Amino acid sequence: MGVFAALNQIEIAPAIVNGLFYAILAVIAGSAIIAIGGGGITPMRAKWEQALNRVDQEAPAIKSEAANTSKEDLKAHAEQRRAQAESAGDGSDTSTGATRAPGSPTISLPEEETTRRTY
Repeated sequence: MGVFAALNQIEIAPAIVNGLFYAILAVIAGSAIIAIGGGGITPMRAKWEQALNRVDQEAPAIKSEAANTSKEDLKAHAEQRRAQAESAGDGSDTSTGATRAPGSPTISLPEEETTRRTY
């Protein structure tokens, strides 16, 4: 590292010196990532299997809940959330500690969903 610093200080081929420095740094970092990350493959595989098993267990309940929810219930919930967002948007709701900056952009939601998702 001292060699690169010295060459850079006396400005000998700075583009080449910097390029070589970053290349060597990338090789060292990449090797470390691969060496350290290789040990985490088995634990992460177990975590993914656990998460996927939970999704498989919860999917029927979510499907039945979605099937039993009417369009009117969805619209009422959307209106409730819109009113909540509007009251929070004026900065008067301090329960979350969040305030909106004056002139910040707002997002307009469509009145009715045009596509239906099936799971």
